[in-house]
Amino acid sequence: MRAVVVPWQATDTFRNCDGHTFYHLLPLLSTMSASDWAAWVQAIGTIVAIFGAVGIAMWQTEKQHKSALAEMREDRRQNRREAARNLLALADEALDLLHRSGQALPKWEAIMSLAQGDKHLFDVQELQVMEGALDAVQLHVLPHDLVRPARMVQAGVRRYRMALGHAIERHREMDAAQSDSALAFLGLLTKKLEKTCHDIDELVRRDDA
Repeated sequence: MRAVVVPWQATDTFRNCDGHTFYHLLPLLSTMSASDWAAWVQAIGTIVAIFGAVGIAMWQTEKQHKSALAEMREDRRQNRREAARNLLALADEALDLLHRSGQALPKWEAIMSLAQGDKHLFDVQELQVMEGALDAVQLHVLPHDLVRPARMVQAGVRRYRMALGHAIERHREMDAAQSDSALAFLGLLTKKLEKTCHDIDELVRRDDA
């Protein structure tokens, strides 16, 4: 009675044979029936199908991972661009506020009137509100090259508010030279903020290009 050759037995034969592999296997292969060959084909087809399914699954997983990373990077880039535009708009508002302060308080007499309660000239609380808005800016969301200018805007508005508050508080104690120096310092802070706003505008335009 002829022994049936099954796939795992043939595998053992392949594993145990010497260098004359095919020579030794020829008698075995010649005795294989159609059902033996069918078993072999089915086994090989199953293995190929398994490896194929695993390969396709791995490829799809890698593709989805790369797609998710690309989408995450794009969302982060858009968020940074939006944060940069918001910073520019806020910095422009701060600069406009300092300009209005300088126009409303061009001379020391105006600061004296403001110190005596004439809030029609300029509302100092607007500087406090602007300072709070700038302090609320999330620096970690901004592009790296805008973090330092953002801090400069924050510091500039804070220094302006403190300098103006000091002038209002000490207006009666200051002589002409000190009052001129105080006004000049406020003007200097405004010019520094102008430059910072210009730098922010250039950086935002570069990122949008």
